[in-house]
Amino acid sequence: YGGTGLGLVISQNLVNAMGGKITVRSAPGKGAVFEFTLRAEARGAVPEETFKSPIEGWKVFVCDGCERRRTALQEHLSGLGALFPENAGLYDLVIADEESCSASVRCRLRIILTGGLPQYSGDLEVLHPSDRLLMKPLRWRALKDLLIQLKGGDGLPEDPAAVPMRNLS
Repeated sequence: YGGTGLGLVISQNLVNAMGGKITVRSAPGKGAVFEFTLRAEARGAVPEETFKSPIEGWKVFVCDGCERRRTALQEHLSGLGALFPENAGLYDLVIADEESCSASVRCRLRIILTGGLPQYSGDLEVLHPSDRLLMKPLRWRALKDLLIQLKGGDGLPEDPAAVPMRNLS
């Protein structure tokens, strides 16, 4: 219920329950600033291996007709340690949009961004057993979870011959 102050009351109750303090500074016509403080117990350092990226050093090719989405994917994956060589010959990972990618590249693993399965209903031979589908709109958490699962489970096929990228359009 916007404007009733209910959110502030809930926040105040939560902060108070945790032994904290909430304050407000307000100026007519300028708005308000709410701040809270809490006492928290310091935890030990998190082991460095906790932060190990599932794709550190992987050669990745992003194939997407939408430049904005392609750039966002590359920036996000760069933060996970992915490399983006132009002519790798054999990529560890290809992330391809099903609607706009017709590149032919060799890869160990392919993640296809799809709006749903119906487009593949009569053409499942396009998919390779190592392919994975992710629904659009892409959620970063879903992509990261899939990469972690692949790294820890079946992971990358070890066959250096890999699979040729097929035309997705």
